Amino acid sequence: MILQIYRETVTPGRESDYDALERDTAQNAARLGCPNPYLAAESLEGPMVVWWFNACDTAAEQQRVAHSYMQNATLMAALERNSSRKAEFISNTSDVFAEYKPDASNGASWTPGDGRFLCIIETTSTVDARGAVFEAEDGTRFVVTACATRADAEKVRHPNRHLLRVKTAWSFPSPAWIGADREFWS
Repeated sequence: MILQIYRETVTPGRESDYDALERDTAQNAARLGCPNPYLAAESLEGPMVVWWFNACDTAAEQQRVAHSYMQNATLMAALERNSSRKAEFISNTSDVFAEYKPDASNGASWTPGDGRFLCIIETTSTVDARGAVFEAEDGTRFVVTACATRADAEKVRHPNRHLLRVKTAWSFPSPAWIGADREFWS
């Protein structure tokens, strides 16, 4: 699996503006035929950093999804409009593609949609932590642990830990995610 991880920091005091735009974006994605599910999660420690996750099984699937986005002019116009609107209150954006490394993952796997909370360790070294390991081309590893509760996520200790809460209102869930936890996704 190839995981796209996009992050952006929200300017303090602009969280409600961000929330309104991302709710609108998710509604547009559902209404206008978004070609791929995506997951949004917000940081629970420090400044508000929003993480976006898109997953594809292969590079060919990534290309198909990208092509599908480009072919949907109405969806692209809505996405570009909201992206332009939020540009004034986001910073520190990053976009990384990381490949799932099952041999490094201590038997754990993860796909977007699993867990209500996420603990992600970001490191360039090998980590002895339970979680799914995704590795970027530059060697950065993202060790993802899905958790049902914040207390479970907080049990993971590491200096490079990111504690996140999944934002259902900002996400475009797959039917499988909804079926696995209807109460959460309703």
